[in-house]
Amino acid sequence: MARDRTFLVPWFRLLIIAGLCAIFSFGSVNVAHAQYLIGIDQGGGASAGALQEIADQETWLGKTFAIVQSARSGIEVNMSQVVPGLLAIWNQGSVPLLTWRPCAMTCVTQPITSAIANGQFDSYLNQDLSVLKTWLAGPDGVYGTSDDRRLFLRFDQEMNGHWWPESPGQNGNTSASWIAMWQHVVTSFRNAGLDSSHVAFVWCPNSSDNGSTMAADYPGDPYVDWLGLDGYSRGDGAMPSQVFGFGIKEIRSVSAGAAAKPLGIYETGFVTKGRASLISAKGRYITNLYTSYAESQNIKDIEWFNSWYSDGDHVYFGCDDHVYPKYSGCPVSANRAGTEPYGNTTQAINGTTYLFYSQFKTAVLGSSYPVWGKTGNPRILTDAQFAGNFVTSPAPAASTTSCRLGFLASDNFNSTSLNTSIWPFIKPVVPSLAWVLRHVVVLMGACSSMRT
Repeated sequence: MARDRTFLVPWFRLLIIAGLCAIFSFGSVNVAHAQYLIGIDQGGGASAGALQEIADQETWLGKTFAIVQSARSGIEVNMSQVVPGLLAIWNQGSVPLLTWRPCAMTCVTQPITSAIANGQFDSYLNQDLSVLKTWLAGPDGVYGTSDDRRLFLRFDQEMNGHWWPESPGQNGNTSASWIAMWQHVVTSFRNAGLDSSHVAFVWCPNSSDNGSTMAADYPGDPYVDWLGLDGYSRGDGAMPSQVFGFGIKEIRSVSAGAAAKPLGIYETGFVTKGRASLISAKGRYITNLYTSYAESQNIKDIEWFNSWYSDGDHVYFGCDDHVYPKYSGCPVSANRAGTEPYGNTTQAINGTTYLFYSQFKTAVLGSSYPVWGKTGNPRILTDAQFAGNFVTSPAPAASTTSCRLGFLASDNFNSTSLNTSIWPFIKPVVPSLAWVLRHVVVLMGACSSMRT
């Protein structure tokens, strides 16, 4: 007579369920998130209009950006013309990032990189250092005290492209002369006492090589504080991994020490060309970039290019059209809604009606990833934050369900504890795996019953 095994059925089920819980328990435990600085590039402007629009966006978010970009072109342009914008950004509660290209009219008449490297523009550079040091000294005017200001300096970005006249391969400039220029500028700052706790140099190539290469143009670990990338989805629906995948791999391999340096995304955007499919894709791009992609790639800074460019509007929050900066009420009717809409929602803020992508607010406020500005710290960011060394954010609350498989198919799943290189391949089959295992349990029970 067959032995009665029905008593084993609950134990089989319990064993399988316990095993599944053990395998997949990482989804319901508390996992601390990596963090990043969150910034905004409002078309590179620090005008009153641009800063007002940033302030309105901060009202919308209820937060202050950690970083706001400003811009300067031409090493001959006196830094005193730039400082008022830097001060206005600082007074709004953000650390300025100055995008500084050395090129002005001289760029097309001589190899400007060699000229700067050889000291021919040191009179301008030394004047700049003096003006900046005074600004960095803070309200008490004494450099080296607790109220000193900070500055990120993104010097001559996208050098591996072909669109700037001072880039390697253009107008007699070479990778060697470009590197010599960069090293000379950094050395001049450091010799003037502007150390990396006051001025952080950001080496920021384009996310793809389009002229020179990242490997050829890297100035060396001692001369770089942050790594950066610029990259856009320009109407083809490309997601962050497609825009930055090559660049992240390449930039972290330019030297033995590069992989350990903090990496930021200093310009990104998404053009929809008015296509409905791309309008929804832009929302997904925003969500992915500011949550799972930032974490999986250990991105330490993200700054969206919230403006119009020649390829279209990258704006996720805005009210004006092609003329920028403009701040005159910006009615919704002034937008090209239907051709390049700025968002999926409208809201009146401080008397101005804005269009925006709600996914941005959901992404950045619905997680503990971002590090914001206006912290109460007289230097806004701590030394560690300024250097890209963040403590992890508090872990999310534990799930009330002790063992649950459904979360594995969610885009909100935190993949930190799973190898991110294999997770994209595992994730699609998890629901099917769960279905198979569930039916195996049922079949085991049925078979055990039939054999009694």
